[in-house]
Amino acid sequence: MDPYFPSPNPPCAPKPCQRCGTRVDGEETEGWWLERERWQSPNCYQLLCLSCCVDAMNEESGQPNVADETELRELLYD
Repeated sequence: MDPYFPSPNPPCAPKPCQRCGTRVDGEETEGWWLERERWQSPNCYQLLCLSCCVDAMNEESGQPNVADETELRELLYD
């Protein structure tokens, strides 16, 4: 079972954000594989654009709260 949604293969190909459908390509739209905890199942990773990732992190109990994309970038890339 692949824990990544969508599948990361083929690499370097744009993939859709799992919330809004925006194509995440790493240049025009940045994204992040956000770990989602699932009870009695292996954790999974969802690809989200940064704006959706802010909302998802604030909703998820195991993730730190962030105010905006700038704060999220500092948290993720440092």
